[in-house]
Amino acid sequence: MATLFSAACGPLAVVAVNKFDQPGIHGAAKAGRFLPGPLFIVFVFGLMFAVTFLWIHGRRRKALKRNPWMRWPINYISTGRYEWVELLDGNRRPVSALILNTWSNQIGKLVNHRTTEIWFAGDPRKYGIISVNEGGGPLRYAYYSAARQPPSFTYRDPGADQPRSSGEPDGGGYEMQRENGRVMMKRPGEPDAEAKPKRHGALDDPDYPSPRKLRRALGFALDVLIHLAIGAAVAFTKAPESAKDALLHSDWHHAVPIAVFTVLGLLAASFVNRVIIQAIVHTTLGKAVFGLVALRPDTGRYPSFGRLLAIWLMDLYIPPAFVVAFCSPAGDLPGPARIEDYILTAVQWRDRR
Repeated sequence: MATLFSAACGPLAVVAVNKFDQPGIHGAAKAGRFLPGPLFIVFVFGLMFAVTFLWIHGRRRKALKRNPWMRWPINYISTGRYEWVELLDGNRRPVSALILNTWSNQIGKLVNHRTTEIWFAGDPRKYGIISVNEGGGPLRYAYYSAARQPPSFTYRDPGADQPRSSGEPDGGGYEMQRENGRVMMKRPGEPDAEAKPKRHGALDDPDYPSPRKLRRALGFALDVLIHLAIGAAVAFTKAPESAKDALLHSDWHHAVPIAVFTVLGLLAASFVNRVIIQAIVHTTLGKAVFGLVALRPDTGRYPSFGRLLAIWLMDLYIPPAFVVAFCSPAGDLPGPARIEDYILTAVQWRDRR
């Protein structure tokens, strides 16, 4: 129901603008001029929240439908803002650490430091449902998040044989180990992680020796200016005269159509420049001025039209998704596993010839 209401607020905002944002409106009808703003906010953020909770609810149903309830011994970990359950095997070694989808005022109420076992239905490596009873009582969604792992309570220096907090080799399960100046969670004796994949076209990539840091910054700035200029041109071409007069007299309320046309023109210019043109000639107008071409960082090849479209849509998705992820107890939203692969690199054209 919330999803339908949020989705309906978008068309309602358009209707409200056409209905009330007109000259000659008097009396109680003036109150209608304040409706488009709240309706649009509900449309954007309400729809994002609704889709997020529908996604979580769908994963809950999938976990309960596909997986039986199993009893797991656990370690409970909480930092005050987040809480995790660490699923343990028969030797009480950690199998997976799942973060609970919990509001801050509910932390510690379903499971806490006195809880030694839980019932779990799902994939320990991905997500599932937990309960203190077999399929009964309150249920809580839990999921694995590589970005939000629980804190560790043991520490190992490079070359040390034993963790500081335990005299047994496996006493700590997972331990914090320092590698290349970074601290990470690892099991004792676990082999080193695979080397980080090469990012083609990065500033330190020896395959492209020509300097390009300043060129990339200037090319990006020029692209932004081109998009803004086209958006402004569209606004002053298509916006009604009343809106232009309102802008000249600093009447911001009646100048809303100019802002709307500016955003629409900017998005259209961005799509043509970053998707259509770049798919044909492998560069944007701004990058072309400074002799740059775009590369996919994961393959080192020119991006295809489909990839450019996915990147353009991802750039529209990330800002509101970040706000929702920051405010939501889930903390994560659907998205690619390697977001850095959706940020194109740029190299000088002469290095590609």
